[in-house]
Amino acid sequence: MSAITILDVKKVIHSVSEMIGQLEEVTNHHLTNNQQATLYVHISSLIERLIRNEPPLVYTPTNPENRLQGLQQIKRSLNDIETGYGVTIGQGELNYLYDIIFDA
Repeated sequence: MSAITILDVKKVIHSVSEMIGQLEEVTNHHLTNNQQATLYVHISSLIERLIRNEPPLVYTPTNPENRLQGLQQIKRSLNDIETGYGVTIGQGELNYLYDIIFDA
């Protein structure tokens, strides 16, 4: 989290915590402490990269089948972050998050 330079770290942590709670509720999938820590770091960095207009993550999953429902659930859970920070999280990032959440 020390790599976050332009964002209010407390606000980001709160936003990611809310997102994780929504995601666990919607998917009925409990995230491990390791998964949660990974999400805190990755999503915080993701928000900062998007605000700085840095190139998006290019990520192609090794198993792209049967992801639609999970990707939609992740996207819905990220809605408040996208709205609150004025960013749009792309498909590569969604697939990367899917692998953290469901393929860990």
